[in-house]
Amino acid sequence: MKFFTKKIYIILFLLSILLIEPKVFAKDSKIQYTSENISNYFSGIISINQNHNDKAIKYLKKVESLKNKHTQFNIEFIRTLIQLGKFEKALAFSKEVWIEEELFFEADLLLGLNSFLKRDYIMAQKYFERLNKISRYNLFFDNFVGNTLIAWSRASQGDKEGSFKFLEKVPKSYGNLKKIQNVFLQCYFNDSEIQKSFEDLINDKDYNFA
Repeated sequence: MKFFTKKIYIILFLLSILLIEPKVFAKDSKIQYTSENISNYFSGIISINQNHNDKAIKYLKKVESLKNKHTQFNIEFIRTLIQLGKFEKALAFSKEVWIEEELFFEADLLLGLNSFLKRDYIMAQKYFERLNKISRYNLFFDNFVGNTLIAWSRASQGDKEGSFKFLEKVPKSYGNLKKIQNVFLQCYFNDSEIQKSFEDLINDKDYNFA
């Protein structure tokens, strides 16, 4: 189960790293930085960009006091912990910095997945719904991640109708991914249409499985 959990975290965080452009809130511009903080912070960012995550986390830990003041720091800190495989620390840090008034993709995703794995599906859906709000600022996600995860939360509760309802909310631009998730859900519920849906998917000439 731990291996499976790590795979989920890694895959989804790689997606967020590649696709999401973090939103830096206005309050960050009011922070006064010391020269030492600036040096450590940017040394951490440079190390991240060079894939030197061990070095990056050492620099970022020196300015961890920024966690309640600087949104971008929190994003970089969590991502670096994940890439180092420090999942429990990333989760604990997410709990520390999460506040309801501020949308935070990485924290909401981590906390939602953690609740899902603990079978607290109501709480998981709360976090996943926030992902939909965040995706309004980023067309790459556009209600795909949140609604897909909510669909699986509903499915895990035995709510077949609700799960397909949320999957249907996924935009048409994600048509192929939506078809795959539809097949998975039908398989999960042992739906009578599963064979037909699977054949339609693999015979779809417009779909590239490469």
